[in-house]
Amino acid sequence: MQLLFIQGGGEGSYDWDKPLVNAIKEKLKPDDRLHYPKMPEEENPDYQLWKTAILNEISLLNEPMVFIGHSLGGSVLLKLLYEEKIHKHCKSLFLVSSPFWGEPDWHSDAYMLDSNFADKLPTVKKFIYHAEDDQFVPFSHHNRYREHLPDAMVRTFKEAGHEMLEAVDTMIADLDKLRVEG
Repeated sequence: MQLLFIQGGGEGSYDWDKPLVNAIKEKLKPDDRLHYPKMPEEENPDYQLWKTAILNEISLLNEPMVFIGHSLGGSVLLKLLYEEKIHKHCKSLFLVSSPFWGEPDWHSDAYMLDSNFADKLPTVKKFIYHAEDDQFVPFSHHNRYREHLPDAMVRTFKEAGHEMLEAVDTMIADLDKLRVEG
């Protein structure tokens, strides 16, 4: 399986997300490949630049693919899947500590989605991971995704912070279930 991990935004985010990426890599099957490209201008993220970079990465991947987005990376992947038709088989989307744009104090036209965005997403398995003690993205965002993506598998953690290292075993178990389902 090919996994594409998209980092969060902000200065140093690529390096900040490396422990999560490395923890996932350590538990993957030998045939799995995790791709972790550095997004352009992480300190001042621009949706169009990131979208272009992600589409370029997707063009290099083999099928089937799993997309994992941490924090802003999840928002970008979600919007990209909402806007673009991906012509390769994507098995799943993992949203990890991702902000729900439109929540109080979280407004950005660049990342906002229509209220019916779920109806326009491709048919892929969706997983939502969030910790109640996330110090950057409030837990209320998790609940908004739960409302808008009722078919998603929702994974809630009491104490995993924004980093979500404690969620890795659950993510790997979910990947293993995807393998079994074919």
